[in-house]
Amino acid sequence: MAVMTTPVHAGTGLTTITLDSFEGVTGHIVGPNWTRIKQLQKNFQKTFPGFDFAAEYEDGAFSFTLASIPAAVAYLNATIGLEIAMANEAIRTNPDFAGAVIGKGGKGLRNIEASLGNNCTIYHDYGAFYVKFKWDTPTTERAKTLQSVKEAIFGRTDWLEERLSDASSSDAGSVESAETVADSEASDVSQLSELFSEMSPTPSEAHYE
Repeated sequence: MAVMTTPVHAGTGLTTITLDSFEGVTGHIVGPNWTRIKQLQKNFQKTFPGFDFAAEYEDGAFSFTLASIPAAVAYLNATIGLEIAMANEAIRTNPDFAGAVIGKGGKGLRNIEASLGNNCTIYHDYGAFYVKFKWDTPTTERAKTLQSVKEAIFGRTDWLEERLSDASSSDAGSVESAETVADSEASDVSQLSELFSEMSPTPSEAHYE
């Protein structure tokens, strides 16, 4: 996953790493009072004695300035870089089934979260699903959980597509109808879009707890 660009400032020996990010998920990434960044700076200083990095968020993007040391760039890329990328990664599925995945009042998403230990928040915006994590969630755990979320969402969508396909190719009286396939989450396929008004927070509405 490519998450950062690393242009070198000529004559300064410094590199600036930048990455676009929804403003609403910033708090989940950096933590209260930028605790996650401060923690990462301490770890960075131990890993690269005598060096540090500067971080800021402005105009919808994070920027990190540090010495042009490949290993140091790779270190940030594999930690905060991946965390930012995962917070902004769009999980896109067939939009016809998004409402059924979300569930009434977000019940479908809450069920997925509960099955994963409830260490994340899944929400839908801009035609895709996104995942938020608490700021102190380890990078490796985020990656594992994100993969599980994708599998759950894609699995649910595939199941709905298969059942609706079966329903449309069989006699109405011999198979489950589209209404039954959607279960209690919606009365029919045309109503799935109405559930969008009860979604989880959007990126612009999200805030850390």
